[in-house]
Amino acid sequence: MADFLRSRRLRHSAGIRLGGTLFLLLVWLLLQHPSTGFAAEIAILTSADLPQYREAVDEFKAASPRGSAFTEYRLEGDLSQGRDAGRAIRASRAQLVFAVGLKAAVAAKLEVLDTPVVFGMVLNPAESGLPASNMIGISTRFPAARQLSTWRTLYPSAKTIGLLHDPQQSALFVGSAQAAAREAGLTLRLSPVSRPEAMPAAYRALLAQVDAVWLIRDPIVASEEAVRFVIEEEEALQHRVPVFTYSPDIAQMGALASLAVAPGEMGRQAAELGRALLAGDSVAGGRIVDPEHGQVTINLHAADHLGLSLSREAVQLATTLIGSPSGFAGQPGKAAASPSP
Repeated sequence: MADFLRSRRLRHSAGIRLGGTLFLLLVWLLLQHPSTGFAAEIAILTSADLPQYREAVDEFKAASPRGSAFTEYRLEGDLSQGRDAGRAIRASRAQLVFAVGLKAAVAAKLEVLDTPVVFGMVLNPAESGLPASNMIGISTRFPAARQLSTWRTLYPSAKTIGLLHDPQQSALFVGSAQAAAREAGLTLRLSPVSRPEAMPAAYRALLAQVDAVWLIRDPIVASEEAVRFVIEEEEALQHRVPVFTYSPDIAQMGALASLAVAPGEMGRQAAELGRALLAGDSVAGGRIVDPEHGQVTINLHAADHLGLSLSREAVQLATTLIGSPSGFAGQPGKAAASPSP
């Protein structure tokens, strides 16, 4: 009888240990895959009511942990409203903040000090002192090497690429672009522009020296007046110099192609970063990460005007085509883009 009772106690003890082990295993699995549980309280802070911001927010919500509760705050383009929004976020149970746009990110930096923040849709964040130590930002720029790789697929015969820039605004990116160009065996011809009125002369001087122009996100170079001048300048057509850029809107205006960060993709990437933070990952002192997915827009009308013939490989690279693809050259082995006779 004593042996029987001892045996029951041993089996009961083993069962408790096994149950505890299974419980710990379940907790570990949930931490590895937060989508299976752990709904979160998330605050969403936007700079204004803009279509691209709404797209980013919609995709962020769709990709966040199931059952999460979202509270939205909008600054209506007024940074001073960030104080009230920050006070409300601090008083809430928010475990994560998603900030969209420059004013929203700056407000989060100033007002939300202890809660992890993911932000996006911010040009040149370092100029605004971003990120703070509790923040992760998604860059609006792809690495220079990735951009050059895309442009080479579209126009592999280009050897010299012109780049207009304001040295005070884009020095870091231009430095990385120079290194990427050297690695790719390309010549990058730089044209510093520090004042908007200097843009036309700098652009005209560049056209005769390059095979293509790379229009980057730069406050001087990418102003509305500067972009319109670059696209409409007749000398560019005379020299048959294509323009590569960062915005599908500029491709729509007449640039040959753009590589852009799609707002929806940025929202989904922000949600993945948020998942990691909710699962216990550290912000690691604040950092900016590269965007993961790009949107390539090719303007086939611009290719026709420039006398370029695009290969099937180049056309298949596009997320969006402007114009009909019937005129591209799809023969095997043909260069992705070459001047037509």
